[in-house]
Amino acid sequence: MKVMKFLLCCLLLALPVFAEESEDRQTATSLHYVSHELDTRQDKLSTGTNAALTYTNAAGGVQQRTVKENLNGGTTDTSLPQVNAVNAGLNQKQNDIAPIDDHTAVTYTEDVGTIGQKGIYQDTGTYAAQSDNLIDAKTFNAALKNALDSEFVCADRPDAHDPNTNLCWLWEIHNTTSNHTINLFDIMRVPTVKYSTGCSIVNNNDGTITVTTCSTSSAVESGKTLSYLAPELQVGHTYTLRFSRTVGGGENYIYLRGVNTIWQNGATKTITQDMLDSKILFYANGLNTTSVISKFQIEEGTQATPYQPYNLYIPQNQQ
Repeated sequence: MKVMKFLLCCLLLALPVFAEESEDRQTATSLHYVSHELDTRQDKLSTGTNAALTYTNAAGGVQQRTVKENLNGGTTDTSLPQVNAVNAGLNQKQNDIAPIDDHTAVTYTEDVGTIGQKGIYQDTGTYAAQSDNLIDAKTFNAALKNALDSEFVCADRPDAHDPNTNLCWLWEIHNTTSNHTINLFDIMRVPTVKYSTGCSIVNNNDGTITVTTCSTSSAVESGKTLSYLAPELQVGHTYTLRFSRTVGGGENYIYLRGVNTIWQNGATKTITQDMLDSKILFYANGLNTTSVISKFQIEEGTQATPYQPYNLYIPQNQQ
């Protein structure tokens, strides 16, 4: 009986031992078991900063992708940008410009990222609606040629019997054209005058004049006649006057010194030769006041229409 117990004990000691998970982890195991379990585990991740872990195509394979706070890596950079980096980059980009048409130009404004627009003159439209538009060289050149061809005519040639010759030694202004704006008053002809009394008229060279009166007069004389400032006016024709001022009230008219009469803003007059020969005086808003006069227009007829700049020739519907 003792012999049997001894043999059984030896047999148990000779058998392989298989480990099981235990709380104390001190149970003996086999190399096969250890290798098998290690093969199911991921290698320990390496250390890194500002990086993200990404998959690969191989089981157990991983790789790092750098995480950046800016977008200065160019279009070939495979790093991962942070949200604040994306937002910062987007803030530097312009929003899509909405389509309008092929004759509108994009313009700058005073606000970053904000755009404006400016029309480009089209000869199929009206001049009044496009008087502040840009103009391309082709349209401008056509208008200029039309103006020169219509305005200047040859008065004398070296060979008076040959009207077809290209030679001309005396030119005259013809002043006949169908492309004339309705405004017959050329405010650019109003001179800048300053008197010792303090009264003055300043031509601002932008279609406006600044009138400053003094303590001795509420009107300032321009020194120029009506016929000089509005050379297309004709005796016996009726015209309407219209202008704007920076101040209201006061003397809302001009004065024709030669005929000692006023011409009210918005009123009509039938022109006489004496009126054409009269010098024009402009008003502000009483004594010692200043006013800017703009949109000054004299047009034929009894009805005031929207303002158009004085311009002998307009680049519309070129012939």
